[in-house]
Amino acid sequence: MLTPVQRRALEVIDARLRADGVAPTRTELMAALDLRSRSGAQRVVDALIERGHLRRLPRQARALEVVRGAAEAAPAARPPAAPEDAIGGALALPEAQGLALACVLAAAARDPASLPRLTDLRDVTVAALARLSSPSEEPR
Repeated sequence: MLTPVQRRALEVIDARLRADGVAPTRTELMAALDLRSRSGAQRVVDALIERGHLRRLPRQARALEVVRGAAEAAPAARPPAAPEDAIGGALALPEAQGLALACVLAAAARDPASLPRLTDLRDVTVAALARLSSPSEEPR
């Protein structure tokens, strides 16, 4: 996932490469991104290279190649389909409760003295899962 500045830098670099065939200078990139220094622009470019969005071409000045564009930077985030999806991926509520109980039992097997504390934790977890699965009321 890119920061807004990195996304904008990638767009500027891509547009300049398409228009002129060369990447913008660090000074041009600094001005386009409203940065205060050329080293700031260089850090943005370095981050894009590190994340695999740009590639430096060897033995050439200002030679950058866009590997992945800004549109490919991050898939659109989808909201959870159901409350239990936000808790445990695709786990349904009974599966999530079973998983909570299995975790408590595994921890109790390692340290039997912790069973009372772990049972309370399981009860709290099950209650929270039940609250999340019930329809929520509108805020007042």
